[in-house]
Amino acid sequence: MGLATITPARLTNVPSHVKRLNMVRAVLFALMLASGCASMRIHAQVAPDTDLGRYRTFAWLPSRTGDPETIVDQQIRSALRGPLAHKGLTETTLTAADLLIGYHVLQEHKVAVADWGNGLYGWAPDVVAYSDGTLIVDFVDPRSNRVVWRGSATSAIEPPGLVDVKRLGKAAAQIVARYP
Repeated sequence: MGLATITPARLTNVPSHVKRLNMVRAVLFALMLASGCASMRIHAQVAPDTDLGRYRTFAWLPSRTGDPETIVDQQIRSALRGPLAHKGLTETTLTAADLLIGYHVLQEHKVAVADWGNGLYGWAPDVVAYSDGTLIVDFVDPRSNRVVWRGSATSAIEPPGLVDVKRLGKAAAQIVARYP
């Protein structure tokens, strides 16, 4: 019996124990999805032949468009300053900096589907929509204009589009923790 053959009249005849089983499966699926998405995935990489020990100061990479600094920009910079200072990097002027730090924020909408099979009465798969947010931080050598280090953190964001300052701080700290 395929999904296309299910009619509302047949769904009303589904025994209560099957309905409960389907509900339990849906809740378990949602919990598995939530626990998997709640984790933050951190990545970092260093450019080949780069001595990161020589960098001591940083400034923020200027916007290419010249747009004003947004509230999200301010939150990201604030979240990064503490971990950068903890790593021994001191904020300075644009012209005196050993490193220029730039960042990008991405949001990707995703769908997770769990098919619990096709039972006697048939049921639709569980579909959950969510969004992943990624913060990418680039350390650029202003003399060579090369990215010498990149770190990123990816995690589900709830609700989509909202900036969670606490989670942003955690992401910034975990990204910079990967900097040697």
